[in-house]
Amino acid sequence: MSIEHRFETIPFGKMLSLCNDCFCKSLDGENGEGVYHIQIQDGSLLVNGDQYSEEKFWKLLGDGRFLVQNKIYQHKDMERLYPLSINTLRIITVRSL
Repeated sequence: MSIEHRFETIPFGKMLSLCNDCFCKSLDGENGEGVYHIQIQDGSLLVNGDQYSEEKFWKLLGDGRFLVQNKIYQHKDMERLYPLSINTLRIITVRSL
């Protein structure tokens, strides 16, 4: 099996070598559904903290389409708002006509 990487398909093992601590997100998910925390520790694949084989991981994903992203860390001031996820600000500009 393989995973699409920047518009190219790469083997599953190579994806894991590029991603020691990342997130696998369903392209069809919303509100945090279909998001898996992927880690490689001591050569083992962990999904949401549980050890998985490659086969078990593929069964979890099914036929869905997923995006794999490296873990990011937010600024400490943003983390104070809510430390359990990445916080975003949406700014709306209203221009009078």
